[in-house]
Order: sequence, then structure tokens, then C-alpha cells
Amino acid sequence: MLKAVFWRLAPLLLLTGCLRPAEPPVTAETVLQPTKAIVVHGFVCLAFSETMCTIEFGRLIGDGFSETDSQRIYAATRPENLLRYAGWGLPGAPNVGKKMGYYAHVVEPGPYALKLFSTFGNSRTHNYFLASKETNRPFARVDVEAGKINYLGDFTFNSTPFKDQPRVIHGEDRPAAEAYLATFPKLTGEWVVKPVRIEP
Repeated sequence: MLKAVFWRLAPLLLLTGCLRPAEPPVTAETVLQPTKAIVVHGFVCLAFSETMCTIEFGRLIGDGFSETDSQRIYAATRPENLLRYAGWGLPGAPNVGKKMGYYAHVVEPGPYALKLFSTFGNSRTHNYFLASKETNRPFARVDVEAGKINYLGDFTFNSTPFKDQPRVIHGEDRPAAEAYLATFPKLTGEWVVKPVRIEP
């Protein structure tokens, strides 16, 4: 009995171990340092049965990604930004009150790129790596500037897209991102909206 419970929980324990914070989180005490960068982005996941989605950017070193945690921008969905395809638009649908979730990170400046999305559900983890099929190089590159608040925009990820529907949709809602950052009273500084090109 105990062994059966362990094997059911093993994938979740493994995933939880991988969900360590990637960088110092922005808190009410965070102040923008001239040698560091603040990154802000929105994230929402559209899913059928998944219970969690994650997004990860990595700092580029040459043509690859750094493995250093302080050079990794990572966020996991919260209850309010994990939307369901099931019942979409119907009365009592599970998406009532859900919206884009915002995240803020303290990171080292430099070139970053969108690395992967992951989903977890039904005791399975699925990783969606984002790279050029021809060169295996990452796409959605963005240069994060030191001493500034870098807004990367908002990312909608479709965990199981319908035919001809893009897996990643990128947009911007600066007022919503600014309203989120207003909850951090000591975090002030120059805002820059970073262009991010989502390639097919």
C-alpha cells in the first residue's frame, strides 16, 4: 500500500524538486540595483487537464543557455492564470475570474531567450522546448538591460493547441504590468518595453 502511494507521488515529488526558485524574487523590500535588472512578464496557460504550467527564459552564452540559476527566469502558474478549455464561455465555466498572471524577477543583465514551457497533469510532465528546427538555437531573444525594469510582455501558452493555432501568443498590457509592480513600493526606476519576436 505504502509503495503504491509512493509511486503515485513520485512524479509530483520529482517535479516539485525541479520547481526551485530560479532567481531572487521581487519582494516589498526590493530596490533596483544598478548592476542588476528587473524583468517583468505576464503568463497565462490554456490547458485541458493539466494542473500546472511553467515558463522559462535562459541567459544566452554563445548559442546555448546558461545553467546558472541567477541567469534563469522561471515562473509557474497560480490558480488565477491556469485557464481551462473545458466549458469555455459556458455559465459556471472554470475560467470565471481568471486572468493574466504577472511575475517579477531580479536577474543578471544580458541576452535571454524563451527556453521552454512545461505542463504537469495526470502524473505526467511535458516539456515544450523552443528552438529553431534548423539550427537548434533558441528564439524570442531579448536583451535585458542593467539598472532598468524590463517588461517582456505577456505570454499565452496553449498546452494542447487546436489545428493551426499557435502554441505561443505574445502581447503587451503595460498598464496591467505597472499595476502589478505598484504592489512593490520600493521598486522604482526606468521602464523599458523590450521587443520580443515570437517566431513560428
